[in-house]
Amino acid sequence: MALEEQRKNIAQDRKSQVGSGDRSEKIRTYNFPQNRMTDHRIGLTLHQLDSIMDGQLKGVIEPLITYYTAEKLKMKRLIAVWLGGGDSLDLMVCMCRESVVIMLL
Repeated sequence: MALEEQRKNIAQDRKSQVGSGDRSEKIRTYNFPQNRMTDHRIGLTLHQLDSIMDGQLKGVIEPLITYYTAEKLKMKRLIAVWLGGGDSLDLMVCMCRESVVIMLL
């Protein structure tokens, strides 16, 4: 009985970690006829797919870093205010796929 319960828990964990494969879950679209790459997480569209495929990723990576840095800053400010410290609390915020880890420094 315990083994069956363990297998059930493992199956539930796996299912929660894997998406459904639905189109709404896509991260990027590569459209070769239009020479276009779209990152759906941040709404970035670049019409230089040939350069991206050649390894010139600066135009993709820099906007991602900017976006996620701004998101972490917003989260940090929100948590600091929520904890009653205003902007003066020193926090480290690590954002993962479905969770946020907060450490007071």
